[in-house]
Amino acid sequence: MNEAFGIVTGIRGNIRHRRVTCIGQAAHSGAVPRWLRHDAVLAMSELLMRLDEHWRVLLAWGEDLVFTTGIVETDAKEHPVSRVPGRVTFAVEFRSQDKKTIKNFSALLETECQQIAEKRGVTFDFGDKVSTEPARMSDALVALAESQARQAGIAYEIMPSGAGHDTAVFANAGVPATMIFVRNDRGSHNPDERMDMADFISGTEVLSRSMIAAGNSDKDYRS
Repeated sequence: MNEAFGIVTGIRGNIRHRRVTCIGQAAHSGAVPRWLRHDAVLAMSELLMRLDEHWRVLLAWGEDLVFTTGIVETDAKEHPVSRVPGRVTFAVEFRSQDKKTIKNFSALLETECQQIAEKRGVTFDFGDKVSTEPARMSDALVALAESQARQAGIAYEIMPSGAGHDTAVFANAGVPATMIFVRNDRGSHNPDERMDMADFISGTEVLSRSMIAAGNSDKDYRS
């Protein structure tokens, strides 16, 4: 991002499976040949590689999507180096601004799990699902922020929010909203993240100008 700040058009919704379990069959690594194995870790790995390829294709088609597996665990007491792992747990999360994309990727996840389960003789338990709805920002407020940035001669970027924010709750409840993101050198959730004060000042200037302009306008931004 080369601009000092971004004006947010929408917040991605998501589906999270916090604890997916792949159950195969434990076996001795030296005694059981490949074709008789039901390796839970290899099954999980194949699933994730297939989903990553689907993600690549969907991005090439212009879809808005992010996909992450943030946790992978085996039990060290049950799965030493000489044993074929019979169980692995992992997390799956995917996000999009488009409800249809989220729904379709969820269907892909289920289909791929079914195919891999049949191929490798394993089962997948998705566990509990947590989901949030995508939120669309107010077109009028986005346009207002853009106009104030142009009047101030400050370069900006139009962008979606990949992370969830409380603003989504307001937007989905019918409260007009948008957000301004200030450029961060190393990204949020990074202990080394860094923001230049000049960028912060640019963002706050556009925010304050937008609030003043909205207050002085006869336009009803609630409609």
